[in-house]
Amino acid sequence: MRSIEKDLGCTVVDRRDLTLEGIVIRRDGLERGGDLSAVEGVDVGRPARPVGRKSGPLSPLVSAQMSRMPRARTNPEMRLRRELHRRGLRYRVNHPALPGRPDIAFTKVRLAVFVDGCFWHMCPQHSTMPKNNAEWWAQKLQRNVARDREKDVQLQELGWKVLHAWEHEDPRTVADAVEELVSELRIAHDG
Repeated sequence: MRSIEKDLGCTVVDRRDLTLEGIVIRRDGLERGGDLSAVEGVDVGRPARPVGRKSGPLSPLVSAQMSRMPRARTNPEMRLRRELHRRGLRYRVNHPALPGRPDIAFTKVRLAVFVDGCFWHMCPQHSTMPKNNAEWWAQKLQRNVARDREKDVQLQELGWKVLHAWEHEDPRTVADAVEELVSELRIAHDG
C-alpha cells in the first residue's frame, strides 16, 4: 500500500477515499477538513485524482478486468477461422512478423484479416461510450482506431491487402468475402 501511496502522492484510506493535504474526500462528499469548493479541481461525485497522475482506469479492478480481455482466439475470430478452414483455406494466425499481428494472415497472397470488436474498435453500428471516466475512454478508443489505421498503412506499404470484419458480422458472409479476395489475389499473383 505504501508504494501506491508514494506513486499517487497521497494517502489511500481505502479504495474509495483519498487524503490530499489533510482533507479526506469520499464519493459521498467531504468527511472532515473544510469546504470542498476551496480545493481546486475536486469533483465531489468522484474520487479525487492527485495532480500530475496519469489518466487511466478509475480503479485497480477496472485495470485488472481490462488486462484479462482476450487479444486472440475470441469467439468471433474462432467462428471465422473454423469457417475458412472448413472451406479448405489455410492461413497463419497472429503472424508475429507483421504490423498489428493480424488475426488471420494469408502469406502467399499477402492478405491480412482482422476481426475487430465493436466496443474496442468503435463500430459505427454498436459502439457505446462509457459514462464513467468518459474522457479517458474516448481517448483510449480513438487511439485504438488510429492505431488500426496506422497498422493498415504499414501493411499496405509492405504490399499487403487488409480486410477488417466486425465481430457482429456473420462468419459465413465474411468468409465469402475473404474467399473471393484470396481467389482474386491468387490469380493476380500467379497470372
